[in-house]
Amino acid sequence: YQQLQARAELEHIENSGSWRAIQRLKRTWLYRAFARVAYGPGWDCASDCADPRDRLAAIKQSRVYRLRQAVRQTTLYGRYARRKYGPDFAGPWG
Repeated sequence: YQQLQARAELEHIENSGSWRAIQRLKRTWLYRAFARVAYGPGWDCASDCADPRDRLAAIKQSRVYRLRQAVRQTTLYGRYARRKYGPDFAGPWG
């Protein structure tokens, strides 16, 4: 059951526009070169996880995910989301 729940949450995260934009940026040669120097050779280890629970845990510990969550907690994003998705917007995982 936990694996199915993790897979559903992982799918929700990976299908979001903000996450896809960040992943496109991280695939550029310039970012990859910077990340290898700044964070070391294993900087992109989240993509190596086979189990969805491990991959979800790795994503939730990443800097990008934590930044994304912090932005989503701002008043400005709340206003944007309510205008785009309706006044009752809360998102399935916050």
